[in-house]
Amino acid sequence: MAKAADFSVFSVLVTGSDRGIGLGLVKRFLMLPSPPKWVFATTLDLNGEETKEVKELACEHPNLVLLQLDVTVLESIKAAVKEVEKCVGEAGLTLLINNAGTWFFKNLENENAKDMMALYSVNTIGPLQMSQAFLPLLKKAAQRSPREGLSSSKAAIINISSALGSMEVMLIWEKGQAVSYRCSKAALNMVTKCQSLEYSADGILSISIHPGLEVKELACEHPNLVLLQLENENAKDMMAVYSVNTIGPLQMSQAFLPLLKKAAQRSPREGLSCSKAAIINISNALGSMEVMLFWEKVQTVSYRCSKPEITVEESTQGMMTVLSMLSEEDNGTFVDWLGRRIPW
Repeated sequence: MAKAADFSVFSVLVTGSDRGIGLGLVKRFLMLPSPPKWVFATTLDLNGEETKEVKELACEHPNLVLLQLDVTVLESIKAAVKEVEKCVGEAGLTLLINNAGTWFFKNLENENAKDMMALYSVNTIGPLQMSQAFLPLLKKAAQRSPREGLSSSKAAIINISSALGSMEVMLIWEKGQAVSYRCSKAALNMVTKCQSLEYSADGILSISIHPGLEVKELACEHPNLVLLQLENENAKDMMAVYSVNTIGPLQMSQAFLPLLKKAAQRSPREGLSCSKAAIINISNALGSMEVMLFWEKVQTVSYRCSKPEITVEESTQGMMTVLSMLSEEDNGTFVDWLGRRIPW
């Protein structure tokens, strides 16, 4: 990756922008010192309840345009292309971020064709069709850019993938197989690789980015995560989760404190460091009282109380830094929100 510079793009389109990572990215682009002239945010339903926040943003930012879009319907994609072209004209579309996605978490025993096809349609074919449809506008942006090589500021396709799609890592398989989701993201990564080979000659960069753990992935990763709402939360589950997630780390730290002190006393290192002595508590963003991540989707009261993981804010901030640093050497790669390479 190149060194981070002043990041600026003429135009950007983010699919699935009414919540989560998509909405977070839209906010990040609007907050740039030199924001894009055009920011296109798409949603399945312009009149849906989840569009309230992005609509409020559109009222505050005249450069934000809301579009209805279903990435599985070609006619819907073509209509979106026409609306974007009206705005950007011959300057083209600088950045296409294929963020819209869906998931089912099933194992090999109960996986079925219907769910497999549903996820493949949204998570793999959707980004492919979006890229095909917007390719002429991406080419225009690349042709008119004064920048050399490949970069997000010139023209790029950003496919929001998942580490669950890595065939080498096979992240948290023992905790959650999520077969259809893994397959759809692995296939998306192949789409990215193909795009990188085909479109680089046109000056368009292509990359897959893992934004961080989603709440349902977290449920797979933590077998003691109890997905309960306030109305059906109970003392037994509260105590069970609190016992493992909070009291457990406290008691472990207390019991091992003498050994930790010995390590610190005998270390030649100054100050504090993991090489000297440290207690590392694996927490979670769901425990943030300020962020209250994914509350509308999953309340997980017991788990939140036990954990006072990565937030949307942290994820999008990291991804913006990654986007600002992308160069030709990153074309066709798979990285996380911090720019770390993930094996295919």
